[in-house]
Amino acid sequence: MSNTVDRRIIGDTQHAVSAICYLNGQPYDWAGKTASTVLEADDGTAVTEAGITTAHPTQTVTLDSTNNWIKCNRHGMQLGDQVRFTTSGSLSGTGLDITLDYIVVETTPFWFRVALTPNTVGITIAGAGSGAHTVTIVGSIQYAYDPTEVQALKRIWFKSTSGGKDTHFPAAKQGATVDIQALGN
Repeated sequence: MSNTVDRRIIGDTQHAVSAICYLNGQPYDWAGKTASTVLEADDGTAVTEAGITTAHPTQTVTLDSTNNWIKCNRHGMQLGDQVRFTTSGSLSGTGLDITLDYIVVETTPFWFRVALTPNTVGITIAGAGSGAHTVTIVGSIQYAYDPTEVQALKRIWFKSTSGGKDTHFPAAKQGATVDIQALGN
């Protein structure tokens, strides 16, 4: 069973650690599972987890049918990411469907386009729908540090628990080495 963690963005106490977890080459679906974070100091001792772990964090999006883009400030998406939409209202008439996963095919820091298959033209955004819309990167997980953890933290990994079984990302359970960088506010 191969599982990996992709993309780690490490910052000071103002910034969270974000990763996309993969199991057998596919983005890991955290739905229905308990997500937690394991932290270690450089000498291997546990660091008490005081921050907040969020599986499949969501971001608010705006659908722009005039320019055919989806707006999401500083979304952090990359080409090929698999995304899923949700809404408090309806996506009817937008060209999007909450029952489908999409692939990011074009991106800027504030905008992105999606398609049903990679390397194709983005779908047409036909309308704005109703209600508030959100997007999540499938497999994504985020850990927001507590300031007390930052000085001792040297390794981090994520753990999924379902039916009494644990799955670790990365699988080796020694964690991913992190360097804390002051990124500003």
